[in-house]
Order: sequence, then C-alpha cells, then structure tokens
Amino acid sequence: PHTPVPTLPTRQRLPTPTPFHKPTHPERTTPSPQGHTLPTNLIPLPQASTPAHKAPPPTNLHLPQAHTPKKNNTLPQGHTLQQTYTLPQAYTRPQGPTLPQRHTSPQAYTLPQRHTRPQAYTSPQVLSHPEANGLTKAEILLHARIPSDAYADSYTHSDRDYRSKDELALFVNVPSVVRRNRRSSSGSRKVAVLMHGLLGSSADYIMNDPDEALAFLLADAGYDVWLGNIRGNFYARRHVRLSPNDPKFWDFTWTEAARYDIPAMLKYVRQETGAEQVSYVCHSMGCGVFLAMMDYHPEINYWVRVVAALAPAAYVKGKPTPWSLLGSFAYVIDETFTRLGKLEFNPLDSTTVRAGSTVCAPESFINFMCLAAHYVNFGPTSKNVDPNYLPVIHAHVPAGTSIHMFTHLLQLYHSGKFRAFDYGQQRNLAEYGTTSPPPFNLSSVKVPVGVFWSDDDWIVEHTALRQTVAELPNVVLDYEVPERLFNHVDFIWSEDAHEHVYPTIMKLLYDYN
Repeated sequence: PHTPVPTLPTRQRLPTPTPFHKPTHPERTTPSPQGHTLPTNLIPLPQASTPAHKAPPPTNLHLPQAHTPKKNNTLPQGHTLQQTYTLPQAYTRPQGPTLPQRHTSPQAYTLPQRHTRPQAYTSPQVLSHPEANGLTKAEILLHARIPSDAYADSYTHSDRDYRSKDELALFVNVPSVVRRNRRSSSGSRKVAVLMHGLLGSSADYIMNDPDEALAFLLADAGYDVWLGNIRGNFYARRHVRLSPNDPKFWDFTWTEAARYDIPAMLKYVRQETGAEQVSYVCHSMGCGVFLAMMDYHPEINYWVRVVAALAPAAYVKGKPTPWSLLGSFAYVIDETFTRLGKLEFNPLDSTTVRAGSTVCAPESFINFMCLAAHYVNFGPTSKNVDPNYLPVIHAHVPAGTSIHMFTHLLQLYHSGKFRAFDYGQQRNLAEYGTTSPPPFNLSSVKVPVGVFWSDDDWIVEHTALRQTVAELPNVVLDYEVPERLFNHVDFIWSEDAHEHVYPTIMKLLYDYN
C-alpha cells in the first residue's frame, strides 16, 4: 500500500515555473529552491522501479501460493484417465467392422453376422457333398474375384464338367450346398438350379451380400444350389475339339442352349443328387431357353417341380424401347460381325474389367457414363443398386457370348415372335427344313411356372410379357414387383430384391417341394 502524500501548506508550495529535476541517484535528494528539503517519503515510486531495492512483499499476502497448484493440484490424478481412455481393445476385436474393402458403407457389414454361427456352418458333417474342396464362400465360381471379406467362410464348392450331345464341354459350378439336416436321404434333397441371362454368368446370383444373394438364401434354406453357365461365357469356354479362337466354336444360338445345354445340365444334376425333380430359377434368356427346351424335350417336364421365371425373355416386342429400335438392325449387326470374323460378343477380359471398374467407380468423374449405359440398356436407373457394388458387378458383367446369341434376341424384337434363329432362307432350309425359322411352342411347357415381372423393365416389356403368360398353360403365379424403378437387372443386382422378390420365390419353391 502507498503512503499518503502530505499536503504542503500553501505558502510552502513550489512555484510553478521552477522545474523539478529528478534526482540522478536514488539515494541523493535535491534541495528545493526555497531551501526546503523534501521528505523522502513523498516520492515512493522511484523506489518501486528499481528491482535491486524492491522491498520484499508482506508475508501476510502469501503470493507464492498462487504458483503452487502445479505441485499441490490434483490434476495428475485426473491424468490417469489415459489409462481408461486407451481403448485399443475396442478396435482390435476381430468381430468388429473390419471389412471396408468391399463397401464404403459400414451398414452393409452387419448382415453377415448371422452366418458366423458355428453350429450350422463350421462342421464338415453338414456339407451335402463330401467331395467339396473347402473353398470359401467368396471363391465359389469366381475364384476369389469377389472380395472374400464380404462373406463368412461357410460355404464350399466344386466345379463339375459334363458334355452336351454336340460335344461342347460346359462348366457346372456347385456352390456351398449347406444343409442343416444331412440325415435326409439323397432322393429327398431339395435341389435348385439357377440359370443366368444373356451376357451373364453364374456370378449373377452371388454378387450381393449373403443375406441378399438368392443363391445363398436358397442354400441357407436347405437347398442344393447348382449354378449353371450357358456356353460361351467366361466360365464355359472349353470344347473337346474346338478352340475359342475357331469361328466354329461361336456358331451357336438360343436353339443350341435349348436342345443341348440345359437338358444335359439337368440330367447331370439329377444323377449327382439322386433327386427325381429339381426346382428351376431363371432370369431373362435363361428362362427363354428353358421354355424353348420343352418344345424339343417335353419329357423334361417330369424332371422339374416348378419354375420361377424372372423377367422371362420369350415374347419381348412391346412398347418402343431402345432395344426394340435396335432390333431393326439385327440382321445387319449379325452380318457385319460375321464378315469381320468377330463372332465373340462382349467377352470378359482384363480390358473390360478395368474399364468397367474404373468408369463405374463411385468416385469416378465419368461415373455418369456408367449410369447412362444402365439407363439405356435396362430401363430407368434403379435406386436399389448399391453404387459401391457397380465396380464389382462390372468386373463380371458382361461375361461374354456369341454374336448369334445377341442378335437372336434382337431378332425376337424385330419379328415379335418367339422362334428359332433366322440364318436366312438357305441355311434355314438346311437347319430346320423350312425357309423360315420355326416358332417355339409354349404349350409344351406343362411344369408349373411362376412369372415375375416389372413395369419398368425395358428388355422384357410387360405388354409383350402378357402374351407369354397367355400362351403358357400352367402359370401358377403372375407377380408384379411392387417397387418403382425396378428394372431388368434389379431381379439379380438390387439390394431390395431380397425383400420384394426373393421371399415370393422362396414361398413358390416351398409350396412345390
């Protein structure tokens, strides 16, 4: 505290003009002009400005205590929170969401958890095929092309070959035929055969998550699931005499698939499983060749319990679509490719895989080209296909076929009929005995058929589908998908197909099994 400055008498007050000079030394005082000596206690501030002569602070202020919290503070005890804040255990648990390679969305990885139940899947006794070689679920058919982190190691597979009568060796791939009750006799097994559409493959039915892919849902329901491949795609390119480099290898149409491939596969599956009848699930062209097959082999009606036909491609000409317009050039396209020697159409190779995976990646700045291609080819772009799956899808699609298989579909648009391939009058006469291709008789299909269709399908337009339904003699289900913007490929690629379509398929198969 400062000492109060005493008030000088008026007569002793210094004259105003006389300046006051600060003492040059703190210990020396300057006498006033009047001869008076100023008290030293009148100027206490210079003493405070000199650190060397600063008086120690009063002891009753206890100023050092303001700096002692560093020693006496209890914060070090609070820092022990680091021991509770170090939670590496929460991030090192193997059952955590450590599967971002396939999806950028973590929600997609909560589904496979139900497939980790060891009671149902890890015991080798539950496998219906003891010769299965123990590959993981992701390696089924695709040889690890689909990221393995998306699936639990719950399924096995084995590849089988059989020969059609025209000596074309095909692949039949057996996915993880998982069964909960192996005690059932082989003759009582539930067997399901799944067939892909044009430019597809057996991969079509396993590219979604395990709780969304039809092949895995059927396997979980106790079916022996057999995924077939029609000649010419990535998995069916072996011939006993011909090489894929030989143009004769690619000289086949829907007719050859109907006469040879599907019958040979069904016969082989029945022999391997011991089942008298199988359930047949198909998409697009896979349904068309099955319906045409019955015109050549009506006895196969007794081999099949029921057919679930997803957007069956038989009669396809309806309202104008990009495909119906392209059908006008069917013969020009076929002749052009044939003259150029390009008889393989849209093969699956490294260039196609890289292009599809790059262009369709969600982060690609030209991703709009992929979406535009989907719109033109399949119909209104579905909101149900996960964009993160598009690179995976286009790493397997298109899987390749022959130019005749492709233009056969275009001919169906052009003619408006469901008939054999039109080679031209001269070869038609040699192949069919008539100058025009014969129609396929749908009245030969006696097996129960469930038809699934969508109003937004541009490949199998629903008005044309009405004619297919009208000519089939045993349609037991005519099911329109209630989802809007559900197009042709959503039957196999959509994330919502397991809600809007697959439960109805499962019920249909259950009713006839």
